[in-house]
Amino acid sequence: VAIKPAGLPVSGNQYQTLVNALSGKLLPTVAPDALPWAMPVHRLDAPTHGLILLARSRQAQHTLSAAFANREVEKTYEAIVSGRLQEKAGALDSPLEGKPACTRYRVLRTTPDLHSGQLSWVEAYPETGRTHQIRKHLSMAGAPILGDAAYTPEGQALLKHKGLFLAATGLKLQHPATRAPLQFSAAPPDKFESVFKRAGARW
Repeated sequence: VAIKPAGLPVSGNQYQTLVNALSGKLLPTVAPDALPWAMPVHRLDAPTHGLILLARSRQAQHTLSAAFANREVEKTYEAIVSGRLQEKAGALDSPLEGKPACTRYRVLRTTPDLHSGQLSWVEAYPETGRTHQIRKHLSMAGAPILGDAAYTPEGQALLKHKGLFLAATGLKLQHPATRAPLQFSAAPPDKFESVFKRAGARW
């Protein structure tokens, strides 16, 4: 498990990726079916900070990929959203990409804000894995993620040049070999707390 900084792609044709950054920095694995390098088994958008799970062997890669496909891995995200959600907790289930999609959420904190009326610190739990699911669902609910230029409606307050306020902060799964329960957590970036402290001030 690695913590990917915001702005760094997980993999791809670019030189600067998480996979390349980890190359040569991990202890060798003794697995007989060891992969040549650690391979990510799920997606995490480049602008998103947080936990990413990587496999070191072909068997682990197959088992973990199947666990994600079968929705056996619980993922937790935290986001700062601009605006107000109607309920303190609930589920957003508008179809995406023509397919069913569901994101459960709960509001952890709120604070008044000069630009958007209110900022909310939200914990989100995607039950499906559509592209940009959390970002789309929160925007459709009238509470786009702060800094999300792609899904913030025109004319609504947008905090620029600070990145996307979305972080993958929790993973719960079974170990691919022993089936023992595993749980990982990571704090969101410091900018989450900073923007709450500055709410109501000039951006």
